[in-house]
Amino acid sequence: MPDAKPPPPSPPPVPVRRVRPTLVDRLRRCPAAPSGNVAFDIRGGRSVAVDFEPLRADDEWHQCAAKRVRGSKDGPLVVHL
Repeated sequence: MPDAKPPPPSPPPVPVRRVRPTLVDRLRRCPAAPSGNVAFDIRGGRSVAVDFEPLRADDEWHQCAAKRVRGSKDGPLVVHL
């Protein structure tokens, strides 16, 4: 029998890197998300206004968006949805 060599070891599996959705992607998933530019006013890491109107507790879009931008840097935040 000719020189029989064992097959080379298979390379280790490539780790699967999960891509974290961007803020824009997460905002687009909110119910009733608008399209176009949206301006937030962030204070203390929380949204206090959306498109220059105070954050509304009765608006599903406002509430969902407020959760998504929580922890953002204080000041104006404008995103394009």
